[in-house]
Amino acid sequence: MTNAYESGIRELWIVNVGDIYSNEFPLSYFLEMAYDYDTWGLGNEKSYIEYTELFADRMFSKYTDKDTCSRISALLEGYTRIAHNRRPEAMNDTIYAPLAYGERQALDDKCRKLMEEAQDIYDKASEEMKFPFYEFVYYPVMANLNLQRMWLETGYNHYLAGIGAAAANASADKVDAFYDADKKIVDELHTIHDGWWYGMGLSEHIGFRRWNEEECRNPITYRLHPANKNRVIAVIPETGEYTEGSVWTGKTLVLPDLIRYGKESAEIYLYNTGAGTAWFKAGTESDFINISKEGLISVDDDEKYEIPGCGLTVLKIGIDKDKLKGDEALTGVIKILGEYADIKIEVPVDPVMYKQSGDGNSHVFVFGDDHISMEACHFNDMKAAGERGYRCLERFGKTESGMKILPAFGDCEKNSEVPELSYDFDVKDEGSYIIKFLIAPVNPPYRDNRLDMNYRVNDGEICKAAFVADDFKVTDGCDEWEQGVLDQIRFSEVKCSLKPGRNRLTVCGGSAAIVLEKIVIRKEDSKPVYSYLEPSETYFR
Repeated sequence: MTNAYESGIRELWIVNVGDIYSNEFPLSYFLEMAYDYDTWGLGNEKSYIEYTELFADRMFSKYTDKDTCSRISALLEGYTRIAHNRRPEAMNDTIYAPLAYGERQALDDKCRKLMEEAQDIYDKASEEMKFPFYEFVYYPVMANLNLQRMWLETGYNHYLAGIGAAAANASADKVDAFYDADKKIVDELHTIHDGWWYGMGLSEHIGFRRWNEEECRNPITYRLHPANKNRVIAVIPETGEYTEGSVWTGKTLVLPDLIRYGKESAEIYLYNTGAGTAWFKAGTESDFINISKEGLISVDDDEKYEIPGCGLTVLKIGIDKDKLKGDEALTGVIKILGEYADIKIEVPVDPVMYKQSGDGNSHVFVFGDDHISMEACHFNDMKAAGERGYRCLERFGKTESGMKILPAFGDCEKNSEVPELSYDFDVKDEGSYIIKFLIAPVNPPYRDNRLDMNYRVNDGEICKAAFVADDFKVTDGCDEWEQGVLDQIRFSEVKCSLKPGRNRLTVCGGSAAIVLEKIVIRKEDSKPVYSYLEPSETYFR
């Protein structure tokens, strides 16, 4: 909306609302901005945060106290951001990675907590508050997030069945429960307040494969017959690699270097192939590795631990930096033994990384095993151009925030004085790399289909990253537009050469509509692990 206004499109705005019932909050924001752009437009960089608080207060302060209004505001923001990342009707089993970077588990936890909060407020609400809270908050939260959780569990179910884990059966039961809950949510919508909203839940709202409901699908779950033997399966969540540690098919797993991934600890998942109880022992001869499990500070390598049928046991792996001697790279080893398992997991550690720290005022990223992931707001240097400069839009976009040039009038051409953002990072190897820029899902405001950003690597020439093709159209039949509607992100991948040691990537203007959200850099010959939100931010000092 601000993109349209700042591009001179001010006479007529058209919004595709869909079902007005469940979109009253964002539609209200749209209308407020249309009638009072000075208050709610780009001149107010936190208008979306302020309006969420205002909406909660305006609707519910007559019924409840300020603290509850703040809780309602957090609910509105929470479910809206999740729906922004992927609308519930456009979810399916392949969207979020089942294990990589913990994105499924993190989102499921967030959805569960928001649903519990909505239920708590609803249960404690006065009778006069119950219906408006149901209409504006409770139903959108519960209906949206229940579907999100259903599809997250479906993807996890498919992964578990694929590795032969008996936990797939319990996971399938959870999917069924979420599907049944959706029916109950719709039934409640149709009967509440003497059928006030009857019929609003009859449209298809599950498993869209395109921008509309055509060819939509309900979830498919896998159930397996548990194995006769209760064998242990070890899984590295960051990569999805797994092994049973068998004599002929067993393989050595590698736990990614913790600190390079910006983590203080890592996890190893242990599953059971059978319906009975599997046992295991876990230990290491590397004194700098700590192993623990839920309920235990540390794991005794002589003790047998159990994995119940259809269950999961999580081992926590930490590094004791005080026991890292010298500067040479180390590889620790974790051994997991079971009745049928002899599993070896290598833990690479770079002691130098644990001894270095930043000054708190700079961000220098360090290349991980095969990539760097940088949130746009963690730049190392910024340069303005007159009154124009990059501003941080907090709590914006798919992950953390976004960076946008403001004031936003007119594009910033590469031959003029333009604002700049610079990102510094270290790599070990010289070679060819891929830079992936991720921006908010804006469309070109004019028919020339320009949506691009200027960038420079080290002291090289200014180059252009294009985010839409020349034949892009906002219309049916344009696959690129349809996919953008579903994914809620645009990206551009460019190739560059990097030198060993310190490198600098500078973003310098381009189309005024662009909001930069994240940058991911990887070796050209590497195959990144899939994740919908892209890799979580890696280590910087």
